[in-house]
Amino acid sequence: MAVAATPVRVTAERFGRVPRTYIETRFDRALTPALQRLMRADWPCQERHEIATDHSPFYSAPEDLVEIFEDIAKN
Repeated sequence: MAVAATPVRVTAERFGRVPRTYIETRFDRALTPALQRLMRADWPCQERHEIATDHSPFYSAPEDLVEIFEDIAKN
């Protein structure tokens, strides 16, 4: 729990330089799509992908997730 409770300070010079891509999980009940959009608004991403899965696409749709990763890698 310490990792989640430890404050993190990010700056545009450091963290802001790293290109970010967000994979939105459409049927997520742990982090609803509305909450995911709020999170993306706080930390904008260059790309957004959507997958029709729950919170754990690596279990429920690993092949689809790999396709998204491959698409990200190509760009």
